[in-house]
Amino acid sequence: MDPEGVGKRIRRLRLERGLSLRDLEELARVSRTTISAYERGKMRMSLEALSAIARALEVPLSLLLGEEGEAEPSPSLSLEAAFFKKLSALSPRGRKSVLSYLDFLLSKERKRREGKKE
Repeated sequence: MDPEGVGKRIRRLRLERGLSLRDLEELARVSRTTISAYERGKMRMSLEALSAIARALEVPLSLLLGEEGEAEPSPSLSLEAAFFKKLSALSPRGRKSVLSYLDFLLSKERKRREGKKE
């Protein structure tokens, strides 16, 4: 495995999807310090972290490792990336409001689904 090549692929895929380090950190649950070090080829890579990054970027791990062709960005990832980007621009109070509203929507959706089952 070529760490610099893997790092360049992570960075290219992240930027193609319009993700900041913070966005990818949220999606992959890997610290942005680690992601940045991987992108620069400055840290030994763990399979667990690379797998999480690949899932967050919605590409096979083999693509990050340089074993496959190029991947197209996923439309659902683009939507998630836009959501996280906007969410991260909010104040903590604004984020709480968004989460409360999402809880409301999810509750409403659950009730709607339960109503259809009857």
